[in-house]
Amino acid sequence: MDISIIIVNYKSKGFTLNCIKSILEADFNIPGRKLEREIIVVDNNSEDGIGEILKWQFDEVKFIQNSDNLGLGHGNNAGFQKATGDYVVVMNPDTWVF
Repeated sequence: MDISIIIVNYKSKGFTLNCIKSILEADFNIPGRKLEREIIVVDNNSEDGIGEILKWQFDEVKFIQNSDNLGLGHGNNAGFQKATGDYVVVMNPDTWVF
């Protein structure tokens, strides 16, 4: 895996879904090589149904459900533990990739 992208969700389902769509539509390739990427969404107990939506719309996204909201740092650390990429990108849910 080349790139792991971590997104921490807390009551930002719409932003998170738009962020994922923009990542999937973006060209992560460099000349002569197609880069492999993974997306990891960590939900900090937002109770907004993001996990079910991801299973239905984006089954390739890795999902971590935290039982409590312990903050952004804790959420990112959970994502780092699951990341397999050579490089890790931390993105806010309201970020779009062009």
